[in-house]
Amino acid sequence: MPNKVRLMAANYLHRAKDIVIDSNVTSLCQLIQQEKDVNIKIPLVTAIAKSKLNFALDTLISVLNSDEDYRVKCNIIRAFSLYPYAKVAAQVYQALKNENIHIQKVAANYFYHNGTAEDGLNYKTFAREAQSWQTKHILYAAANKNTPYYFTNAKQNISNELLSLYKKTDNIQEQKAIINALSEFQWNYKLIKNLGDESKNVAIKSEVTAGLVKILTSTNFPKVFNNSQFRVRNEIQEFLIEALRSKEIGSIAYAAEALQNPKALFKQYFEKNSYSFLDTVLMNLSLPKDIETYNQLEKGLYYIRGIDKEVSTKPEYNHEINWNLVTRLNQRVRGIIQTNKGKIVLEFYHKAAPASVANFIELANKEYYNDKQIHRVVPNFVVQGGCNRGDGYGSLDYTIRSEFHPNYHYDDEGYLGMASAGIDTEGVQWFITHSPTPHLDGSYTIFGKVKDGMDVVHQLEVGDFIEKIVIRF
Repeated sequence: MPNKVRLMAANYLHRAKDIVIDSNVTSLCQLIQQEKDVNIKIPLVTAIAKSKLNFALDTLISVLNSDEDYRVKCNIIRAFSLYPYAKVAAQVYQALKNENIHIQKVAANYFYHNGTAEDGLNYKTFAREAQSWQTKHILYAAANKNTPYYFTNAKQNISNELLSLYKKTDNIQEQKAIINALSEFQWNYKLIKNLGDESKNVAIKSEVTAGLVKILTSTNFPKVFNNSQFRVRNEIQEFLIEALRSKEIGSIAYAAEALQNPKALFKQYFEKNSYSFLDTVLMNLSLPKDIETYNQLEKGLYYIRGIDKEVSTKPEYNHEINWNLVTRLNQRVRGIIQTNKGKIVLEFYHKAAPASVANFIELANKEYYNDKQIHRVVPNFVVQGGCNRGDGYGSLDYTIRSEFHPNYHYDDEGYLGMASAGIDTEGVQWFITHSPTPHLDGSYTIFGKVKDGMDVVHQLEVGDFIEKIVIRF
């Protein structure tokens, strides 16, 4: 079969739920050892892991140690979650020492999601040894999360180290990561709230609200706070009500998620307190700019009121296409993203996605993207930029239409796509893919591709900067 067909077959085996491939896993293990197309190897390792068989694990470990592509390694480490911790922990620990930051992060996230109480304090040691702050704070979060809740002194020591690191950095993205790690120790709720009060940065305030929601909805909340649980729950609920009354759209969105979560017990809270103010908060949100926050709050209101209904609010795109600009475009036009790690050259698909291309070029020419941070990186998935807040909720007061073209698919690395909160909600944020992502087809506009500089894309991490974007005609 042609490789494009094989790619889709591998991605099916990677993503399809509840499939049983035990009878084919031997041939797949043989195939992965011989496969030369890295785009097929990336999803195939997940398919092999679904068998949960020991000889399949042996194959995955062999590929992990021999393959040079970081994306293959990332998928293997993620797939290790299907196997007993004791069988893979040593391999994951070695991955923490890899020079590639994406491999480090995926390994750290493995310990965060799959770690054990017995190893909880070891993750603190791993954090101290970490080569990057991104990896370090995931590991601190793993230590706080997995160390038993009754080890309060140990968890307090971890938190003290985190607070010291918080005070030493002025990198907003690093401070966000530290707040996230602090929120894994529930008794930090007042400390986290104070960090939000002390900061004027909207991204920090959003992260603080997210951390308080995590604490309030944690499974072991009753055990941690014991006789104080009712008092503490009420305090955090009041903090979140403050967030809902604020004008910070990121904080409102995270607090609105708590409204929908049964563990937050907001239905009981509103039996004693009025929630009529939420309608005012909803009405004061600016559409289409705040559509993502609007929908979250609307879902929260439905839940509080006991309404079983899908949220249907969707603004129409309201940004006309600059056809004068589009008619000037041709295949030679390039977008040059200058980052602190190097240069990325883009080609545009202006015939397939004229609204998206024209919008991107206009924003670049207005220097909108200058000095914006890369706010989101998911290893072996996407690098995302364009947010003017740093928390993913940044936008301008318009939306453009979604543009899906039958000739373009996310079947390779380097595609330039529009971030979206739903159909026709695109605006200023965009992403570049690390590898094929066919599950995005039909949901996210493709409006270009990296022509040169994929090595730079693969190096970018949260906290890196877009210095400027230049358009060359």
